[in-house]
Amino acid sequence: MLVLRPSIGRAVGLLLLAGCSPPPSPRPDVVLITIDTLRYDHLSVNDPESPARTSSMDRLARDGVRFTQAWSPISVTGPAFASLLTGQRVGRHGMLMNLFRGGQPLADEHTTLAERLQEAGYRTAAFVSGFTLRAAVGLDQGFEAYDAPEGQQRRWSDRTVERAMAWLAESEEPAFLWFHSYDPHGPLKRWTLPNEETREWARAPTSTISPHQRSEDIVDPDYYKAKYALAVEFADAQVGRLLSYLDDSGRYEDALIILTADHGEGLDEREIWFEHGSLAYEEELHVPLLLKLPGTGRAGDVREAMVSLMDIVPTVTKALALAPLPNIDGRHLLTQSHAQLDGESSHCKPMEFLECAPQGSGGKMLVSRTFAETLLRKSTARGAVYERYDRRADPRERSPELVEVHSAEAQVPPLGPGSLIDPLESLRQERTRISELPGWEADDEADPAEIEKLKALGYLQ
Repeated sequence: MLVLRPSIGRAVGLLLLAGCSPPPSPRPDVVLITIDTLRYDHLSVNDPESPARTSSMDRLARDGVRFTQAWSPISVTGPAFASLLTGQRVGRHGMLMNLFRGGQPLADEHTTLAERLQEAGYRTAAFVSGFTLRAAVGLDQGFEAYDAPEGQQRRWSDRTVERAMAWLAESEEPAFLWFHSYDPHGPLKRWTLPNEETREWARAPTSTISPHQRSEDIVDPDYYKAKYALAVEFADAQVGRLLSYLDDSGRYEDALIILTADHGEGLDEREIWFEHGSLAYEEELHVPLLLKLPGTGRAGDVREAMVSLMDIVPTVTKALALAPLPNIDGRHLLTQSHAQLDGESSHCKPMEFLECAPQGSGGKMLVSRTFAETLLRKSTARGAVYERYDRRADPRERSPELVEVHSAEAQVPPLGPGSLIDPLESLRQERTRISELPGWEADDEADPAEIEKLKALGYLQ
């Protein structure tokens, strides 16, 4: 049944344009759409040469604001979403790694966007598709319904979106819905290419392809790239179903809709192929971000400022005239930006073709970025390796203009004071302090069934 409501979109949209808050009532629905492991360049609106065609996400870009320089603070799912939902940097909320690596769940002391919206009278629900977002991670705080695939590795998002739409159909306004697709996350075996059985794919007994992605002995990167693009298109189709539901129910125009990703995915750019979590380069931390305001405010705008997943929380609370969350590091997406953003990998994985050392959180890759440059620190057995990139000439960070090794015995970073070495060194010291806190040892009593799920998803070998 089509539900017709008086439009609040124009008033709220105009106030958002000015960076002001709208009146507290009536309030729009808030819809958070996240596509796990989605590269920035696989939205066709972001890159006309994208191998994936994303008509539904492109529609949101036409109806809202598209951000070209949005960054995740970390290249792994749980901690990235913790930053999104709290507005805090990784070092503040303390989720440096996934639980089974020795990381911690989001502590109850942190306030989430869902909790703030629930306090304001919103009905809140999350429908997530990956086992790594199960309730034990702590991101369920503030959601009256938190629907995750606890008994299986993953759920394809066509099933997840059906559950999300059924909840919306029964919920009175206003509603906060988090819909999460896990489809582009490997392994990619589910997706069948039109020429899969007839084409001669390159094969070899070994390769630098992440073990969880390997399909038989196929090592042809085009095979995996094409499957990844199919997975992105499938996720886009489910986004389209949700947007169509919002249209048909009369909720789309006035809704505040955010679409983004927790992190991207490496293809064949680096030493390990078709994997994320080990690195902190552009392809893993540069994420798509689309913001549709209530009404038609700023439809089709493109914002090139450096922004972060942390900025979603203060943008939403300001739009709804709610009290800000405590201790946030994010800024308003439409009126502020960051001169410099830090990022990191999850940890050093035990893979023979990765140079990082030591294994675990001590082998994290750390990075600081401005519009002009990237300074990246790798922890290796031969010492810290620093790489500097000119982001204007090399935005995809493929050709470092400087590579310098800092031996473990040296007391001062080799690049001298100033530039990005100071924030990068501060980030390193903070990570060291956190990783030395009690409780960071890996859980030797992990559930065997849980271990098997994580192995199937590529998190354990």
